[in-house]
Amino acid sequence: MSDKEDMLALEKTLLTKPDSSIISLDEVGRGAIGGPLAVGAVYLTKETLDSIAFARDSKSMSARRRKEMFDRLEQTGVPYSIGWVTAATVDEIGITASLHRAARLALAELPEPTSYLLDGNLDIISKPGSPDPRVVLQVKGDATCASIAAASVLAKVSRDRVMFDYGTEYPGYGFHAHNGYGTKGHYHGIMNLGFSPIHRRSFKLPKWVTLPG
Repeated sequence: MSDKEDMLALEKTLLTKPDSSIISLDEVGRGAIGGPLAVGAVYLTKETLDSIAFARDSKSMSARRRKEMFDRLEQTGVPYSIGWVTAATVDEIGITASLHRAARLALAELPEPTSYLLDGNLDIISKPGSPDPRVVLQVKGDATCASIAAASVLAKVSRDRVMFDYGTEYPGYGFHAHNGYGTKGHYHGIMNLGFSPIHRRSFKLPKWVTLPG
């Protein structure tokens, strides 16, 4: 079996009927201590599936390679959307509820599919206590499913661009370099400057990090 077929195997099982369709989703920024949470969603049919066969896990490539893949995915014309939730909302409702909200915002921009394909083991589509039978969970899906990988790349590059702009708007934290994740340089920025408006204050910092004043 070829690499291309491996990466499309699960999607093809969900697209056997002529009128079937899938939306594949992946999140970016879940573990960051600053910046928004983003959920990428890609809408595919049997006819369009092969157009994204080249997509691979965003975490396995350089920033330049991700940008190239992002551009290639946009050129396919496959419908996609990004759902955004701010750091303030994450603080207000928590990360799990924020994932659900971001997913719902992304889905609102796309046609309703016959199946949902999600990365990991957390169902961010179904309502609590009412699992949607159309939801398929795939652990490590961004590394094994081209459609989830595509959603990952689209969300990752989009969020990185937002964080680069925040690096200019809020200098001293290095957002353009770490994209809001917890690095030593980021923690030192918080120690020197305190929290910025885009920090998630509900997230725990290392014990050695002290706020100014």
